[in-house]
Amino acid sequence: MIFIGNGETHYKEILKRAKESCPKKIAYHLEFDTSLPHLVFSGADALLMPSKFEPCGISQMQAMRYGCVPIARKTGGLADTIENFDPRKNTGNGFLFPKYNSSALLLTIVRAHTCFQFKKHWLSLVKRTMKKDFSWKKSAQNYLNLFHHILNNNIH
Repeated sequence: MIFIGNGETHYKEILKRAKESCPKKIAYHLEFDTSLPHLVFSGADALLMPSKFEPCGISQMQAMRYGCVPIARKTGGLADTIENFDPRKNTGNGFLFPKYNSSALLLTIVRAHTCFQFKKHWLSLVKRTMKKDFSWKKSAQNYLNLFHHILNNNIH
């Protein structure tokens, strides 16, 4: 597991102790770095983002460009950009959990890991994840469509 980013001091201490006990299985970089996340996303299978709140969220969008599937709490920008995986319909581009608690997080990680075991489904999920368009061109077109809808329907 690789941990990048910043957070509360007690979590940093937990990571330091975990790395000491499993030095070949855990790595972390707890300083701000703009290029490291891209390197990690390009080689990772999943991004774990259990945010309590996330007004925007850009890390999940960056990760998805590399096919790194997000596992996140359904809040703010994460809820706006990640569609929960549905194995019956074979839809979605990540895994979401609604409640901010360890049980919900663990169940969602187990769901993602189970999907990962079925390579055909996982590959389909990764491809959908990489096709997500978060470009300004698409956003501008959405605003333009809304603007025309308001004008054409005389909405005030």
